[in-house]
Amino acid sequence: MDFNLNTIQNLKTFLNYNLYYDDKITNFYWKPNKYLIEKLEKHYRLTEKKQILDVGGAFASFPYSTHIIDIIDDISHNIFKVDIDFDTFPFKNDEFDFLYCRHTIEDIQNPIHCLNEIFRTCKEGYIETPSPLAEFTENIDGKDINYNGYKGYIHHRYIIWSSIKNNQLHILPKYPIIDKILINPINKKKINYLLNNFPIYWNNYYLWNKSDRKPDIVLYRHGVNMNIVNDYASLINIAINESIEYSNNLVNNILNK
Repeated sequence: MDFNLNTIQNLKTFLNYNLYYDDKITNFYWKPNKYLIEKLEKHYRLTEKKQILDVGGAFASFPYSTHIIDIIDDISHNIFKVDIDFDTFPFKNDEFDFLYCRHTIEDIQNPIHCLNEIFRTCKEGYIETPSPLAEFTENIDGKDINYNGYKGYIHHRYIIWSSIKNNQLHILPKYPIIDKILINPINKKKINYLLNNFPIYWNNYYLWNKSDRKPDIVLYRHGVNMNIVNDYASLINIAINESIEYSNNLVNNILNK
């Protein structure tokens, strides 16, 4: 299905409409999107950059990467075996002109270490993770799979979203309580429609340039800066809406140009 650049003003407004309903997720936007990659290349002039790092891309590598790091054994001269949960990246500070990292941060055990290494070694870049909206939706993993109400991707450890206002990347552990947060059945069908027809909202995006603003990471920890029982549902709501806002900004400032 073609990449659709339509956007919504905000989720609350969309849910107030009474026109759009889908009983289930039927369109799945898991794979890297060639159109978006082409837009990134044009915006950042990637063909002119000398050093581009792909983190976690051994099996679906970024076409403009000059170096790749992954946990697998070396299969090419430019693939470095690195345990991104714990290892220091084998590169100098600001060695890379651009970073590409897609559907990796949400899987690993130690995302703070990995992100700190990314920001240390790369001057600017692009991080893509599954969106909070997708992680809050049932049967995202496949049309023939039913996990009895399990929300999002079954193997993910974190819900990640971006905030335009303060240039922050938020990391929220994906606790089992997410499956107990109730949603109106009609709104559930509307969200299914949204994800079936607006592929931009399947993912969260984070772009940064260290010369403009220093990237900032917020990790939510029970007993430190959140309470699971009292705060989790509101954080999911914030995550969904701020991620949609960031996606809309991406479309307006990069993808539509």
